Amino acid sequence: MKRYQFLQFLICPMLLFATQTYGQTQHQINTSLGVGQTALRDQSMSPLAYVGYGLAGGLSYQRQTDSKTKFFQLSFSNLGISNSSGNSCSFTSFAFKNYSLYAIPKESNYHLALGWSNNNFLNYYQNHGYGNFSERSNYFTTFGFAALLAKRFTLLNRGFIVEIPTDIQLLGFYLRPSYVSNSPEGYLNPENSGFEGWYRSIEAFLPHHSWNLSINPRISFFFKSGNSVSLAYQYEFLRINNPEPISQSNGFWHVSISTLL
Repeated sequence: MKRYQFLQFLICPMLLFATQTYGQTQHQINTSLGVGQTALRDQSMSPLAYVGYGLAGGLSYQRQTDSKTKFFQLSFSNLGISNSSGNSCSFTSFAFKNYSLYAIPKESNYHLALGWSNNNFLNYYQNHGYGNFSERSNYFTTFGFAALLAKRFTLLNRGFIVEIPTDIQLLGFYLRPSYVSNSPEGYLNPENSGFEGWYRSIEAFLPHHSWNLSINPRISFFFKSGNSVSLAYQYEFLRINNPEPISQSNGFWHVSISTLL
């Protein structure tokens, strides 16, 4: 992988924010492993959709108080995808996501929290049917609204919780391959420095121009220690319209183990 592709993943906006503690603070580490499907249609590579199955995993940290939840997640997926003509791609994706959620006080068995979220993705894929320009990558970061609906209940004297976190990203910027090259447009001018090539390759998007949304329903079973095991389904959809359309749909089942710190 070229040097700029590592920089795309490492150079992210400032994502960490100062938080105020309200009452008791809970810290939690979560590890997950799953399987699922990805569908990719990148018009700069091919008008056909590439679909395939593979593995996914992640590591997350959650800091929760009575009124606020901060959530940070690192995740990856690795799979083989192919189109209807039999051409195949190897596809690897890395992501960093965070939520900032604020509880809505209400007299109910349900817990509702609203806030905002930020997603950062680096996708790297190699089309095995291509020659010079078989390796491709795209990086994007997006910002938008987030919400969490949760309900605790008891079954057979055991504690469970059902949670539905969701987010929709409306603003962001992205760094994409061009039509004719393995490199984004800013790198095609040899007079540009590495930083200038990266900077000139960034394009911003606004609401109604491109979309990124996800929903992640899960059910968790709690042990007496406060640790838990969860079954979750994570669906994510991305659509970017310019400079050429790209759409990506991911759906993965995960088994997760959460540990209190």
